Amino acid sequence: MNANPAKVEKQLYKLAKKGDLDALSALNEYYEKCVAEAKTPKESSKIRQKALKAALLGAAQNSPYWLIVVGEMYRYGVGTEKNEKKAFSYYEKAAALGDADGIVKVGRAWLNGIGVLTDYQKSLHFFEKAAEQDNSEAMILAAYQYENGKGVDVSLFMGKLRKLRKRFLSLFRRAVFSPDQLRTGSGFAMHSFMIHILQQRFIIFSVFFRQFSF
Repeated sequence: MNANPAKVEKQLYKLAKKGDLDALSALNEYYEKCVAEAKTPKESSKIRQKALKAALLGAAQNSPYWLIVVGEMYRYGVGTEKNEKKAFSYYEKAAALGDADGIVKVGRAWLNGIGVLTDYQKSLHFFEKAAEQDNSEAMILAAYQYENGKGVDVSLFMGKLRKLRKRFLSLFRRAVFSPDQLRTGSGFAMHSFMIHILQQRFIIFSVFFRQFSF
C-alpha cells in the first residue's frame, strides 16, 4: 500500500464486501498498521471503527474466525461501545458452526459470566464438547472445573477425568512427533513452546489423577 493507501483500502474493502476473506485479512492487517501509527486517540478510534465495519463483513459470511473477532471487539469495546451480550451472540454463532475456538469462547462466557449469568454446568458442557475435537485449551479448562468441583456430577467425575487425560496424552504425543511443525525456524520455536506447555499440563493431570485414583 505504498502508492495510494486510500485507493488500495477502498479496493480491498470492495473485495471483502463480495466475500473475499483474503482481501479482508489484508485489510485488517492494514488497519492494525494504521492503529499502530496513529498520532492521536481520536485517529486511532476512527480506524478501529473501520476495522469493526470490515470484520462484520467476514462475520456476515459465517466465517468462525471473523465471528470470534467481532465478538472480541464487542467484548472489549474496540471500535464500538463495550457490549458483552453482543459478544456472546457472536461466540454462539461460531460455536454453532462447530468451531472449537468458538465453542471454547462460549464455555468461557458461561464460566466467567460474559454476557450471560455464570453457569458452571453449561461451561463444562462446552469445554467437554471442544475437548472432543482435541482442543487443548478446552481440556485444561474442563480439568480446572473437575478439580474445583464446578458443575461436576461426582458420579461421572472419574470416568470423564480418565477420558480427558487420555485425550490430552494423545494430543501431547502428536505435538511431539508432528514433522509439519518443524519446517521453519518460527514453526520449530512454536512447536518447542507447545511441547513445553503440554508437558507441564500433563504433569498437572498426572498428579491430580493420582490423587483421586482408587
